[in-house]
This record gives sequence, structure tokens and C-alpha cells, in this order.
Amino acid sequence: MRIRRLLPFAMLGAVLTSATIDLDNLFNYADQHLPAHIPAGAEMPDSAPADNPMDDAVATLGRVLFHDKRLSVDKTVACANCHRQQHAFAVIGPFGAGVNGLTPRKPTRLVNLHATMEGMGLFWDERTASLEELVLEPIQDHVEMGYTGQDGSPGLPDLLTVLGNTPHYQPLFTAAYGDAQVTADRVARALAQFVRSIRSYDSRFDEGLIAAGNDIEADFPNYTAEENAGKSLFVTDPWVMEFERIGGGAGCHRCHGTAPRTLNFVVLEERGNNGIITERDGSEVLDITRAPSLRDLFAPDGQLHAPLFHNGQSATVADMMAHYDSIPPTPQLDLRQHLLRTRMHFTAEEVQQMEAFLRTLTGTALYTDPKWSDPFDADGQVEVIGGSTGMAPRLAGDGIRLFPVPASDRLFIEGLRPGSHAATIHDRQGRHLLTTRVQQQDAIDITTLPTGVHLLVVDGRRRTFIKH
Repeated sequence: MRIRRLLPFAMLGAVLTSATIDLDNLFNYADQHLPAHIPAGAEMPDSAPADNPMDDAVATLGRVLFHDKRLSVDKTVACANCHRQQHAFAVIGPFGAGVNGLTPRKPTRLVNLHATMEGMGLFWDERTASLEELVLEPIQDHVEMGYTGQDGSPGLPDLLTVLGNTPHYQPLFTAAYGDAQVTADRVARALAQFVRSIRSYDSRFDEGLIAAGNDIEADFPNYTAEENAGKSLFVTDPWVMEFERIGGGAGCHRCHGTAPRTLNFVVLEERGNNGIITERDGSEVLDITRAPSLRDLFAPDGQLHAPLFHNGQSATVADMMAHYDSIPPTPQLDLRQHLLRTRMHFTAEEVQQMEAFLRTLTGTALYTDPKWSDPFDADGQVEVIGGSTGMAPRLAGDGIRLFPVPASDRLFIEGLRPGSHAATIHDRQGRHLLTTRVQQQDAIDITTLPTGVHLLVVDGRRRTFIKH
């Protein structure tokens, strides 16, 4: 591969901001490859239904909708208010703040939902069967986002009108669906795709499992002795006599599975509740059976995304383990009642070991990948560029694609015909920055380009790209 030399220049380009969506260079949502340690089919079911397959332009629209406060009646609350990227797409504190007060339950973390939905409902009480159903409920909830359509309040049709009259949604809907029509179904599909794209598989646990040849019971070479002890505690069954643990592990894997298909540490089998039946208001419920993934309980800086459970009753891992040490009997305990009814007698050392292990389930990209970040600037504005045909390049049919997106040092062009091709780069003001020639396997050296949004013209075909 030849790296082309740039002609010298000293021009200032537009400053790159998060408030730019480039329809000609979309982030990759549809083709996120799972790491090799997750066997083929282990992500089953990748919960995207047949009539809503993952698509970069649709998920991009979902990203903007997810972070847009226009989705609430008073334009103060976005989905991202209760599901913040820096908190593993969960809320800060025990409950979310909606347009009409606090949510009745703690919003769950949106991590790896694409792989944890077989036979499972969503929300704590599992009342919806799909993300397409789920995403519209908070928008129409009186407390959360307020588009109820009841008692004189605006309804979902009013929101669709708002979105249709918002300039940046016209090219976004067109790129996603072929025209600018705004419908509830399209909004639901886009939001569902964005949420499905949120994945975390780059933790120290994943690295350790690979190094151990996918043997979860072996000591991981990248773990400390304390972390390996916590892992052993997690994946080993307890020795029980008359509902008293007399040795062995904690058997956590019985519910938060670690088998190949359940490497998301979430319950996939038939479920009951876990003994926590108290709501925020003190009332009792018995239908809390959803078990979120244990991945990313902690932030990369080591802070726990506390408090835990649907009612926020546990502020620490020690509090959580104390609950599982002695669960009050309830009529709908989990089917693995022999574990939930067992006095575990956790030692202080075991609590520390368990916490050390749970910390290793935290990834990095979840918190930093710009594909999931807020696209709006401080004034709540976003600029949509590219897509000059009204469609993203995947639909334009001219066959070239730029990557990576954004680019920092080299820009690759996929889809060029054999031979040499003239290429020029201009900034957003139309000022010429570079002329060079490229062939099929060439990369353009852009290290000296200013940051910002630029235009590449090659063989008369135009593509915008972002340099950072």
C-alpha cells in the first residue's frame, strides 16, 4: 500500500464538532463484529426483527432521536437524560427525572440488549416483547416525556408534526427510509436500532477469557489473585446443607449465565423475582423478573453505577450481596429457589473478591465511541451534511465509500475501479487543500489536513469526510 505525499499548504478548516452528521460517511452500526471468543450464533438472537434489519442510516436517525429533547412535551428531556453514555446508558442516581417528576423505577442500563432478548420481555416487569414496542412507551408516559394525548396533553401525532417541521430530520429520514415522511413506526424502528447497536465486549473479562482459551473456570492470566477468586466464587456452585452454605462458591452463574450464549451475564431462562418487591413509594409488586446484564456495573474509573436494583435499594456491592445472603420469602421467587433461599454466609473477603471480579466486566468503547454520543451542540443544534442525492451513499449506487469515519491520519477509498484516479480535497469554504492521485489500494495521507469537515472529489464523485 502506497501512502501519497501531500502537497504543502497551511490552511485553516472548519473545526470538528459533535454537532455534525455526515450522511456520506456514517458510523458503523450494522456490521459490528463480535469478538472471536463468542462462538458463532452465541449472540442469538440478534434481536433485530426481519422487518427492521440493522442499517447505518436508520441507526444514525435513532442516535439523533435518542439525544433529542424535542421528544418530550416541554423539550427538556431526551431518552439520553435517563440513559447516559458516561453511565453505561443508565441514570445518575436511583431514578430518572421526567417532565412530571421522578420515574417510579430506576432506568436500566442499555447494554447488549441485542443479545439478551430471547424469550424475554423488556422493562423490569417484562411488559413489552420488543424494542420497537419499548421505545415509544417513555415518550407517551405522563411522568417521563409527556406525549400522552390525554387530558389535553399533546399526543404522539403532535410529536410527529414537531419532528417533521424540524429541518435536520428531513435529510435524516430521507437517508434512512427514502423520503422525509415522519411516522411513529419509523421513529420506533430507528430508536430500536440505535439501542440494539449499544454493545460492550472489550472488557478485561473478555480479554482474559480469550487468553484462557474460553475456559471460564481457569485462572485468567490478566487477572489478579483477588479477581480470579471472585470469578471462581461467581461460577462455582455452593455446597449446601439444609439451606446453609457450608462451602464452595456463590452460584451466581446459575442466574447470570456465563455459558457461551449467556456471556452477557443476564438471565435467559424462565424467571421469577429476586426477592426485591418494594417500589419507590413503598408499595409491593411481585412482577419484577427482568435481570439486567452485569456487564458495566462499574464505570472505567471504578465508580459503581449505583444504586442497584429497580428500587435503588443497594448502594454498594456489599449491600447487594447482603440481600442475596438472606432473601425474605416471596410468593414468586425465582425458580432456582434453592439458591435464593440459602444463607450464603459471605465473608468480608468474599465480598471484596466478588466486587473485584465484577469490575472486570467493564468495557471501554461503550463510554467513548462517538457513534453513541450526543450529536447536538450546546444550543441543541445539529448540522446534517452530505447525502447530496437525498440518500446516503449506500443507496446512491456509485460504489465508493470512505473509511475510517472520522479519519485522523489516513483516508481509504473503497470501490475505485482499476487504474489511477485524480483526487482533490477542499474545505467547507471551497478552498483547495490537496490534489493527488490514488489507485485501488491507496490511502491518502491526511495527517497535515486541518480538523473539520472536508470534501473529496474523485472521478467526479463527491464525498464529505471528517478529519479529527
